[in-house]
Amino acid sequence: MELRHLRYFQAVAKELSFSKAARRLHVAQPALSRAVKELEDRIGAVLMIRNRRAVSLTEAGAVLLHEIGVLLQRVDDAVRRVQRTASGEEGELRVGFIGPPTQAFLGRLLAEFRRRYPRVCADAAHRAAACALAARTRYTRRSKASHSRRSSSVSPPSRFFSSSSSRRS
Repeated sequence: MELRHLRYFQAVAKELSFSKAARRLHVAQPALSRAVKELEDRIGAVLMIRNRRAVSLTEAGAVLLHEIGVLLQRVDDAVRRVQRTASGEEGELRVGFIGPPTQAFLGRLLAEFRRRYPRVCADAAHRAAACALAARTRYTRRSKASHSRRSSSVSPPSRFFSSSSSRRS
């Protein structure tokens, strides 16, 4: 079963006419009739009573029309949400900052961002511990590299990289 079959059934059910629905959908009437028949075969129920002059819904057809309305609305909503996410209008933004000098600026920036993009969840987190750990790792690597070039070993200054400061956030 394809969404196309459901959309075709919905159009015929709302118009109660295959020819009007075919014009509205810009498809040939035989193709539309065939698609509705395939849907009925797939579901295993008669959805429409057809005669030369009119189309009417069976009870099963009325139920399906309601359910298709809900389903297709959900599909359309999902497509719009995906498009907003792809364009950056919806989603999540996480920003890490390193200390007081950036807090005031970042606060104003995030407030403006939230105003412009209300569907994006923006989160800011202080990253002092992560920055200290990264700096310590860089310093240690540099120390090891210079140690291999010279015989003396250099350890990082303890006032910057004490074990208690790397645990704070």
